[in-house]
Amino acid sequence: MCIAIAKPEGIELTEDVLRNSHSSNRDGAGFAYIEPAGVAPHFLEKPEVCIEKGYFDYDHFREAFEPHKLKRCLIHFRVATHKNVDGKNCHPWRVNDDLVFIHNGTIGFLPTGGDDNLSDTGNFNGQIVQPSIGDFPRFYMTRQFKWLVENSIAGHNKLVFMDRDGNFVFIHEDKGKWDQGVWFSNDSYRSYLAGFKTVVGQPDPPQPAVTTYKPSESFNRQAAAHINEKKDGNTAPTADLKDIDGDDAVTASELEAELGKDIVYYDNVADLDQALEEANRPKVVA
Repeated sequence: MCIAIAKPEGIELTEDVLRNSHSSNRDGAGFAYIEPAGVAPHFLEKPEVCIEKGYFDYDHFREAFEPHKLKRCLIHFRVATHKNVDGKNCHPWRVNDDLVFIHNGTIGFLPTGGDDNLSDTGNFNGQIVQPSIGDFPRFYMTRQFKWLVENSIAGHNKLVFMDRDGNFVFIHEDKGKWDQGVWFSNDSYRSYLAGFKTVVGQPDPPQPAVTTYKPSESFNRQAAAHINEKKDGNTAPTADLKDIDGDDAVTASELEAELGKDIVYYDNVADLDQALEEANRPKVVA
């Protein structure tokens, strides 16, 4: 599957988002970030796009990512569909000194003569992307480049390019999703919920229609207790909210299955009641 993530500056992904992404995509992780000019310790003359990749253990990835967590980043967690599981085939891929990219999908049609040790993405970079840019370093910013790439790959493939100036260029952006200012190529970053923190002093990222928060254990117990009371006849039975697997404990996943979509949990019962009411379902709390 893989997951490709495009994160603007100033947004910190929560531990749940990163850990879920790794747990679902375990064949190697990497990230690219913009190192600004004139800032310690490097004092670069101009911004630089840097790549760190080849992390197969979550803790090693997390330690490497920590110093860069607030920077503008591309992040990738891989599921190997072609070739070796090794650091070389992890993403991001470097096009040139100024440009890198990440990819989610499978590219099935490539010219012959590729590198047998590289994945489909690696050969796509060497055979299509790098030659198409060649002596025209800003070609990736044009409609013609997007047309070329989109017509070289199937519609399920999603790519994000990032240059040293921090520009994101998306291929099949609409096939992924924006969630609280961050773009994800699929939902494998989520468990029941995934959230973000905005750093104090930074501008707020664009917000979705509903802001979600991780449920507290005490709240889940309250919700489960109310549903079980209804089943036991202490209040009016609720047919639409029931113990699906028969273990007398209603969990978040059971509620999600019953509602047919991800349910929005909050850290207080009243807000959950409102969410259920808006979904035209019985309230958890009588």
